[in-house]
Amino acid sequence: MTTLTGTLSVGGDPVTGSLWLELSQRAVGAGGLNVSPADPYVFRLVAGQIAGPGSAPYTVPGNDTLTPANTWYHVTVFGADGGQLLRASVSITGASADIGAFPSASTGVFVPPVGYGVALLGDAVGLSTSNTVTKIRGKAVEAPPWTPGEVMTVQPDGSLGFDPPSGGGGGGGGGTPSGTVVSETAFGGSPSAGSASTYSRGDHTHGTPAAPTPASIGAAQATHTHAQGDVTSLVSDLAAKAPLASPALTGVPTAPTAAGGTNTTQIATTAFVAAAVAGAGTGIPASTVVSETAFGQAAAVGTGTAYARNDHTHGTPAAPTPASIGAAAASHTHAQADVTSLVSDLSAKAPLASPTFTGTPAAPTASVGTNTTQVATTAFVQAAAPAMRQIPQNSQSGAYVVVASDAGKHVYISTGGVTLNASVLSAGDAVTIVNNSGSNQTITAGASVTFRLAGTATTGNRTLAQYGVATFLCVVGGASPTYVCTGAGLS
Repeated sequence: MTTLTGTLSVGGDPVTGSLWLELSQRAVGAGGLNVSPADPYVFRLVAGQIAGPGSAPYTVPGNDTLTPANTWYHVTVFGADGGQLLRASVSITGASADIGAFPSASTGVFVPPVGYGVALLGDAVGLSTSNTVTKIRGKAVEAPPWTPGEVMTVQPDGSLGFDPPSGGGGGGGGGTPSGTVVSETAFGGSPSAGSASTYSRGDHTHGTPAAPTPASIGAAQATHTHAQGDVTSLVSDLAAKAPLASPALTGVPTAPTAAGGTNTTQIATTAFVAAAVAGAGTGIPASTVVSETAFGQAAAVGTGTAYARNDHTHGTPAAPTPASIGAAAASHTHAQADVTSLVSDLSAKAPLASPTFTGTPAAPTASVGTNTTQVATTAFVQAAAPAMRQIPQNSQSGAYVVVASDAGKHVYISTGGVTLNASVLSAGDAVTIVNNSGSNQTITAGASVTFRLAGTATTGNRTLAQYGVATFLCVVGGASPTYVCTGAGLS
């Protein structure tokens, strides 16, 4: 058997109607199948595709499986109104055949096969000598003439006859349409054939609900804006950000520490300031019904003479989704531009990495001596600045040995002299000694320590005269340090 596939169009339009396939002669197929031209294959077409009778696959004996071999098919296509649209001859072969490839131009006019009944859409049978329907699904049909508006009913003998509608036409009287319809305006209604014995015109309509708007179903327009308060945590998150202009920072703000010697508008951290202070004085470090599915249809009584039960329904459109009516889903996202003022508000905030503040930025002032990446305020710098302008004092009243913490200080001694030992101060450290007495005091070089009197080749222990002052600068540190010394009263 050959399976029929595809979409059949005539004049470029998919056909809704019926497709008849009659063999050109009586033939025998596989398994002894006897096929007669008087028994055509009839299929129902909907939008060009086979839709019945029965369910897919829809098959016919292939011409390449029939004997005699010169057998072919007459193809006849009828429209929904019964008018012939196409009459041509084709050969159907293979496992499947595309009905869309059938000829599009007619080559003849359909004539029912002589001497046999012909199937109408698989349901009705008519004689070859007339268009009179004589059987429907195997039951005999009352011979015409028939009266318009009558209803076909099963007679006591099992045949089909025509009688006036039950109850005189259901409100119209004597077969007259009732003139009333069921108006369907709610969403989600299902179509039904009904069960009433009265009838309404077959081409009437019931109407459909008006298409809803986003507001009518509690949805937002597809394009809309939000206040910042509508975005979860946005107001509080923005409030926790620092403005670009004159931010007043709290807590312990930090920033990258600039390389030594940097002289720009970059923030100076406490570490930067500490390094600058430590380097003061010594240089800067390196760095089948009418289905109504459209919105807004109006109900109509109709004008047709066919009938439908008076309590049938036509269905209504499915309830719309937000997307189908141009609304936003309940859960959705937004670009920043959809939130009022968000883009401009964010542009007025400082980034965490290398912010460039304007105006008069403020920050908490670190405690004196802090040496971290915490931001240094002008108040912190001012507090640290006096250390750059003073030489701290270490007052002694007896013989004294210099320690590492004396670097950068002056030893104010009244008697006993001063000793500098190895491995105490480092290169670049300096200590000043002041003789606070009316007598000479000796400045002693410890083991492996060299004192070199500035401007001379003289080395060894030095004598500091009364009320003299001298500075000893460590130029070589370690276990064998060298000091260059100079001052008033030093010999």
